Amino acid sequence: EAEKVFIEINRAHKTLTDDTARENYEKYGNPDGLLSRTMGIALPKFIVEAHASPFVMALYGLIIGFILPYYVGRWWYSSSRYTKDNILNPTMISFFKNIREPISQRNLIDLLCSAEEFNSGDIAFKSTHLVALKDLEDKVQAASQAFGLEYFERSDKFLSDSTWKAKVLMYAHFYRVDVDDDVLLEHQQYIIEKSIHLTHRGLIQISSAQGWAGCTTLLIYIMQMLVQGVHEHAAPLSQLPYLKYSDYLQLATKYNLYGVHQAKLLEPEKKKEIFSDFNGDVEEMVSAVNSYPQIQITHSVISVIGDSVITPFSIATLIIKIKVSNPTSKPKDFHPNAKLAISKLDSLDETNPGQIEEVYNIITKIKPTSEETPEAISPYLAAKKTSNWWFILSNPLNSRNVIPPMLISDLVTEKIFTVQFQAPQSPGTYDFLINVLSDSYVGCDQYRHIKMVVVDPSTLPPEPEIDDDISEPEESSLAAQLAEARGKAPGKGSRDDFDSSDED
Repeated sequence: EAEKVFIEINRAHKTLTDDTARENYEKYGNPDGLLSRTMGIALPKFIVEAHASPFVMALYGLIIGFILPYYVGRWWYSSSRYTKDNILNPTMISFFKNIREPISQRNLIDLLCSAEEFNSGDIAFKSTHLVALKDLEDKVQAASQAFGLEYFERSDKFLSDSTWKAKVLMYAHFYRVDVDDDVLLEHQQYIIEKSIHLTHRGLIQISSAQGWAGCTTLLIYIMQMLVQGVHEHAAPLSQLPYLKYSDYLQLATKYNLYGVHQAKLLEPEKKKEIFSDFNGDVEEMVSAVNSYPQIQITHSVISVIGDSVITPFSIATLIIKIKVSNPTSKPKDFHPNAKLAISKLDSLDETNPGQIEEVYNIITKIKPTSEETPEAISPYLAAKKTSNWWFILSNPLNSRNVIPPMLISDLVTEKIFTVQFQAPQSPGTYDFLINVLSDSYVGCDQYRHIKMVVVDPSTLPPEPEIDDDISEPEESSLAAQLAEARGKAPGKGSRDDFDSSDED
């Protein structure tokens, strides 16, 4: 009550002493002026001034009253149905419920084909395509038997016709069975491109979050199959342009040629001679062989920064260097610290913790670049795709990831980076597996085993004691001279003086 009275007295005083406040009070009954708030809708000037015809007014009302709310509502409904990675929520729920470890590659493909994206819109199964799909399924089954693989059949878990349709079209892509129906061919291209996105942003994300190394590796292999149009047991040479599955047998029997990297080592004229036996562009086939990336894990150093040994529960750092042996382009944005770190790492003494710490400090100063990996050579994929790499550090004993898999999208010539993780809780020797997997090429993956020795802290020698006593001043020092001026002998503390006084 006292506060309200004080406010009223203050307003009355303001009205009596201030001309502007008095004027506001006379006009609005309030010394502070008009306090009411008005709201309205902004309209074009020509409508307000009534210069528009009834037709324009009706059109404007239609846009504002119906069309705009419709598209806003449609946008909101569409955005609420998708995850941040543009995957339908029912698809992610199904992936999360059905993915597991261990799991076979075939079951993962069945799960991928059950995505809700393939059961909606024009992609969904329609009875008009039943005959064409049945005929295509027979061809896929024949191809599967010709390669000596498992019997192709419907999924016994995902029973919808749309899932069956997606599986038939996907395996037709893997076995390179021609799709004669133009509509089904268009649907096949959509399913393959969408499956790459669903595998990368959906299944791999879930598997990585669970720490499943085996499942994650199988999913990356499925991405290779989708990009190159090969089945799970196909030879790496099968991804060459113009090369059919049947041609690979001729390469193996006539020329003893089995792998991509083996073909790289052939002389240029020998390559042309071999590939001229097939109905294709010889120069393009030779160029593709030379362009397939060949990577190496040149360095892998594991250590605790600043220490010479690794103890239980310590934070271990793994320094990795990956190199492309046959780069098809040169880096445009190579950080100076990256060059320095690579130079230091090449001459590193892995038993010297000081040198390891120096390299680590340089690597931490490397800033992200705008480099992008080259475009993948994928003659059986309708869309373009960059050739990225996955780095996986896992424990082979339990098939678990030590760290979440890393996507490397800037490997052009060489790359150096670090990862950190906690050391095991018990002393001993541990074996870890480093995998660098391509998401686009078959047969270009690299792996390396690395051992980590964890030492029992009780077996370490004791740390040297630090002498923190304050030394007595020397006779020639300034402190000694000041002590002498005060009548004290240099080198003796005040405690002795007090002790002698007490004794007296």
